[in-house]
Amino acid sequence: MEYFDSDVIFNFLVLQDDDKHHQARTLVLNAMDNNVFTISTLVIQEVGFGLARFGLSNEEIEAKLSFLSSINTIEVNVSHIIRALILAKIIGFKHI
Repeated sequence: MEYFDSDVIFNFLVLQDDDKHHQARTLVLNAMDNNVFTISTLVIQEVGFGLARFGLSNEEIEAKLSFLSSINTIEVNVSHIIRALILAKIIGFKHI
């Protein structure tokens, strides 16, 4: 299982920076090809609201969210949050 957060998904879906877009596409597409791509319903919701800031139409946003929702989604629960906090503490609560 490879979990993707909203930052990677934004860079996958919307070209903001060439290098980040290419890296995100490579990571996401490889994970999909290997059937290990995982995204939470929380990230899908966050991406939906965030995509509006990029000027996408409601139809475009709906299509992108429908696509993401069709792939290995998980619902976030308390055990996930506890584990995420443990891992975040290990890396100092920063992006890697």
